[in-house]
Amino acid sequence: MRAILPASLSEALRRTPLLSAAEERELFRRLRRGDRRARERLLLSQLRYVIGIARRYRHHGCPLSDLIQEGVVGLLEAIKRFNPDKGVRLSTFAMWWVRAAIQDYVIRSRSIVRKATTPRHRSMFFNRAIADVDAADVARRLARRFNTTVDDVRSLSIRMRHADRSLDEAAADGAPFGASLPDPDPDPETQLATKRERTALLERLRAGLPLLTRRERHILRRRLLSDKRDSFAKIARDLGLSKERVRQLENKALRKLRTACA
Repeated sequence: MRAILPASLSEALRRTPLLSAAEERELFRRLRRGDRRARERLLLSQLRYVIGIARRYRHHGCPLSDLIQEGVVGLLEAIKRFNPDKGVRLSTFAMWWVRAAIQDYVIRSRSIVRKATTPRHRSMFFNRAIADVDAADVARRLARRFNTTVDDVRSLSIRMRHADRSLDEAAADGAPFGASLPDPDPDPETQLATKRERTALLERLRAGLPLLTRRERHILRRRLLSDKRDSFAKIARDLGLSKERVRQLENKALRKLRTACA
């Protein structure tokens, strides 16, 4: 931004009038020929719109100067992509790019964890009613408006209302906050028991394989005993069978093994 705009922003805006459609097209023709001054004039002519959009997002706690700078990034992208021969003014086209750039910056600045991960979440993020979804009717109304579920609305609302916390921050009992968080992994005893059960199951399967036909063993090895589980379709192509026939053979082989290992 600093490399493109003159030192005095207010003075630059005062000296840069709005462009007519014809002037805009001419500047884009010059820009295509490599005229950097044409890009500067196009940017300055739209900067008042960038500032206007940036001011709408001041209540999210970001400095206005940062919002403007992010809006300029979006404007530059719009200028790069704009086609003046489509009959649309640059301000109309650029508005969407400017707003998207500013919104993305606001969301990034809110938390080190990206809270709004989809376009639908982005729209809900900037709807002030998202903070009041404790009321069931508000959650249902937002879900209908954004074509999503009530659970999705509530989930985003909870993420937005909780600020980031350091895992090393002291909790009420003086211990680190991270120590109070549950471990999503099973405890070592459960992991060991699961591993033993799986090992025992594989041993029983291997012991019962001689009871099966060659084709049944081939199917079970590829479906259950290999690191990468093959699909019915792939096995069917290799054996020259239908997917349904492969499924039937797998079920038949499993019934034999259950009987043998009972």
